[in-house]
Amino acid sequence: AVPDTAAGKALQEFVDTFNAGGEKRRAWVEERTTNGKDGAAGILKQDGEVLNQHGAMTIVRVPSSSAGTITAVVRHEKTGAHGHLTLTVDTSAPYKVTNMQLRAATPEEIKGL
Repeated sequence: AVPDTAAGKALQEFVDTFNAGGEKRRAWVEERTTNGKDGAAGILKQDGEVLNQHGAMTIVRVPSSSAGTITAVVRHEKTGAHGHLTLTVDTSAPYKVTNMQLRAATPEEIKGL
């Protein structure tokens, strides 16, 4: 289960807007992260490529979470590939995402070891 924290909400928003793509994703990246409009273009291009290649993602498990950081194992619908997603969130309002890292999950991370 995704925790009801600022980091947990950011994780759910990340996945929901990643899957929606387009304008929803652009607005989220520009408004809810510290990347703003200047940093959004590269992120949106990369997100589009991953979404097209691997498909929508679902959260499989949240192996660790704290006030400012959350880690999730995600699975892509089209290819079945698993990702390891880490988000760092500012711990004060408006709780913007300050860092996002998505990479391939290791076999140990997929199995939950």
